[in-house]
Amino acid sequence: MTFALDLSKAIEKAKDKAELAVRKIAIDLFNDVIMMSPVGNPDLWKYPKEGYVGGRFRANWNCSIGSPDTSTTESVDPSGSAATGRVTAVVLGYQLGEKSIYLCNSLPYAERLENGWSDQAPQGMVRLSIIETNNAISNV
Repeated sequence: MTFALDLSKAIEKAKDKAELAVRKIAIDLFNDVIMMSPVGNPDLWKYPKEGYVGGRFRANWNCSIGSPDTSTTESVDPSGSAATGRVTAVVLGYQLGEKSIYLCNSLPYAERLENGWSDQAPQGMVRLSIIETNNAISNV
């Protein structure tokens, strides 16, 4: 076995580990964002809407590779399980060297929620999840 062959194997192994690390970080970050997303609770509202079921905001987190997925749905996902499952499936298909991985929520009130519009998430979801992820990475 030559030095060049050993180096080639080492580079391939490092690439595989880097790809796994990127996937794990993205899945953890995106799932944190989804689970920190508020779910409407009419019991807390001054004027509740009859028949309202919360979870539309959580259902509208979309993950994509290469360009943002700005689609929306009328579906609800109060538990966040459908959204986290979709995100995980997309991220697991990511390969190192591909373009960016995006997480988008295109509902018209998404930015307001991120900026403290909900008492359930007064500090937002995205920025707190990014801070937590950066701290976790720094502590490795």
